[in-house]
Amino acid sequence: MTRRTGAILTLLLLVFITNAAAIGNQPYIDVIDNNTGTPLNSGDTFDMGSVNAGSNKDVKFLIRNRGSYNLNITTPLTMTGTNAGQFSIPTQPAATVSSGSSTPFTIRFAPSSTGIHRATLYIVNNSSNANRFIINVVGMGKAAPAMEKHTVIFELGGKAERQGGGALTQQVFDGEGATAPQLQVNSGYKFIGWDKQFKSIYFDTTVTAQYK
Repeated sequence: MTRRTGAILTLLLLVFITNAAAIGNQPYIDVIDNNTGTPLNSGDTFDMGSVNAGSNKDVKFLIRNRGSYNLNITTPLTMTGTNAGQFSIPTQPAATVSSGSSTPFTIRFAPSSTGIHRATLYIVNNSSNANRFIINVVGMGKAAPAMEKHTVIFELGGKAERQGGGALTQQVFDGEGATAPQLQVNSGYKFIGWDKQFKSIYFDTTVTAQYK
């Protein structure tokens, strides 16, 4: 081993010991994307993705304490920034995280309008490495797809007349149901039901009255 190599190894060892002592003798905060296991650095920007306006998306994170003393967190966490109202923290972390433990929290993106929305989360704590851990969040609000409508026709076969209830021709949204008309059946016939269900409609449908 050369003198230069020995000096480099000694320096690396000192750095390792110093870092270990820094972590070990006080609280040390890590923030992790719980979905991927990816650690975040303070100041990182986290992309919440695209969400339909009027809907929401939750992303779960973990705060981990790698130090040997309790990590104290100022709660409740709140979002700040221009579009802070588009984000929230529905699941709050514990106020105290013991050595080697972790606590979850959730960021919810619930855009009320289309376009890019940004906010910032400050995790104020007593750690040695980032006592104001910063997460910048960004998300895209997009227009919700238009709900498709379907036509439902109630066919009476000339053997009855509508006396109330639902119209003989109705427009219903995808997956919704139609309302059956009330019938006045002609003499000599007895109404026994409809030939198909109409509680959940996914395409244009003709429902025919059945008699005996």
